[in-house]
Amino acid sequence: SLAKEADASLAKYKILELEIERLLKTIVSQDIISVVQNASVVDT
Repeated sequence: SLAKEADASLAKYKILELEIERLLKTIVSQDIISVVQNASVVDT
């Protein structure tokens, strides 16, 4: 039925959203780490 298909695609989107969120958090935290490392290199 249409409702089942809609649910399935909605579930896929939710999973995609979570994956993207996870990736973004990883990228952002890596950026922060590298910025902090660069800052500490400048200090010395």
